[in-house]
Amino acid sequence: MRKLLAISGLCLLLAHSLPAQKGWKAGFTVSPLNSWMLNQSDLDTVESVFKYQSTWGMQGGLVGGYNLSQRLGVWTNILYGVQGQRYTTMPNGLNREVKNNTSLYYIKVPLLIRFSTKPVRKFLWSIYAGPQFSYLTKAKFFNDDYRFLPDNPSVKYPDTRDLYNEFHYSMVGGIGSDIRLTRELYLNLNVRVEYSLNDTEKKSAQYYEKELNRLIVKNYYPNKRPITRTFVYGLNVGFTYHFLKR
Repeated sequence: MRKLLAISGLCLLLAHSLPAQKGWKAGFTVSPLNSWMLNQSDLDTVESVFKYQSTWGMQGGLVGGYNLSQRLGVWTNILYGVQGQRYTTMPNGLNREVKNNTSLYYIKVPLLIRFSTKPVRKFLWSIYAGPQFSYLTKAKFFNDDYRFLPDNPSVKYPDTRDLYNEFHYSMVGGIGSDIRLTRELYLNLNVRVEYSLNDTEKKSAQYYEKELNRLIVKNYYPNKRPITRTFVYGLNVGFTYHFLKR
């Protein structure tokens, strides 16, 4: 968290220290994305027991920024999207794979420094990076194991959202191109990558199990389970309008 605050402070310091101001930009973006919730314990498990599956989602939202010069700007987004992890398991006593799907819904707010080529031609190339703060609004889990009894009276599981950290911190980076459609309007195409800095899973999550007419509190995740990092990449497509200074 301290590292993220330090990076954010550096971004703001740069924003106030550069004198050449070239105006505001605003727009919107949408992105199909692929996400992976990577845990070393799961990666080490043989594929006949646990196997990761490619997981697709979507996100989109508003874009805003300020060009400090022709090549340097400070940007932010307000994004809403769904990501997660699909995987298969082979439970004991079942001679077929069970398909599982976890979906996590986030509001994301990155703070980005963006460098670009000089906008003198139709195409403008850019690269950006910075920290991102995300808030988990809801979570869903389902599988196709028909033995699963969600209303088992002897077990009280937490809500799916309570199994994951409410706040999520990531580093974001991307590279792409802006295509000038008019003097002020640009089509934006860029590849965007994000990687989590904190654990996606909430390791303190617990559930209750009834044993001999009493409730026993148990940890949901195994002891010494490694940190789960989320890796997300996708193609951003959007439009920005440049409020040029006359």
